[in-house]
Amino acid sequence: MALHLSRWDVVAHLKTDDDIAAYYTACIAEGDAALTAAALRAIARAWGMPQVVIEVCPDTGLFRGCIPGYPQVCGQDKLLAELRERLRHLLSSMPGRDH
Repeated sequence: MALHLSRWDVVAHLKTDDDIAAYYTACIAEGDAALTAAALRAIARAWGMPQVVIEVCPDTGLFRGCIPGYPQVCGQDKLLAELRERLRHLLSSMPGRDH
């Protein structure tokens, strides 16, 4: 009997602001930059942002994001700023959250 597995995608479970806030704060609490980058990618997809590559820059240790095929939008500016502002607004509006 063959075992049938389906691909699991966290984005399918990030349906509300509460879901996103809980997921993001849990990932940050782990203290793992790679996990946080993966969470940011998933949140961006959940918000309908383009297929974003978010990684930790080996030289600076900062997060950087880009859209594949569009090198002019790589960097830590507009893309990550929009994501950061949306997350900041989301987290600040959640009662009882430690921001």
